[in-house]
Amino acid sequence: MVLDSGGYEVWLNPGVVDEEAEWAFMHGQCLALAVAGSRQTGWSVAVLTEREEEDPDALAPGGFTYSDILVHAYLVTPDERLLDITGEAVPDLEARQQLTIHAADQVDVLLEQHRGYLERQDEAVAATFVPAVLAAGAATPTTSQTVTSQTVTSQTATQKDFQHR
Repeated sequence: MVLDSGGYEVWLNPGVVDEEAEWAFMHGQCLALAVAGSRQTGWSVAVLTEREEEDPDALAPGGFTYSDILVHAYLVTPDERLLDITGEAVPDLEARQQLTIHAADQVDVLLEQHRGYLERQDEAVAATFVPAVLAAGAATPTTSQTVTSQTVTSQTATQKDFQHR
């Protein structure tokens, strides 16, 4: 059992990609899956963030601040394809331009940045799904819509302030 982004329990059969697994890893457990995949393969993790204005009433007087909201996380293959629970993911051009890549040795920093509000990430359960994700990604034809160095902003995890929806 894992919790989705709404805090609801989702019962999973370890390693079995079904509707419940797709729901869980598309709604709150995507970072756990990407990190588990990174640990098993040594590949990078890509995160898609969205800039969101914080509630001005909760801030000190003087203006607004912004934070980056984690929308989705992917495992990045050596040929720069993006994998998630559905296999090869092909985000639209605008989304690809907003990706931030984190090297495998930076995933602990990435997790730590999310620890305060993503404590429910279940990397152990996610690890049981990595072989299925890798198999689905290998079975998916590679297209010209891979992530390229022009469409990815490479930054270290410490340069971002992440929150998850």
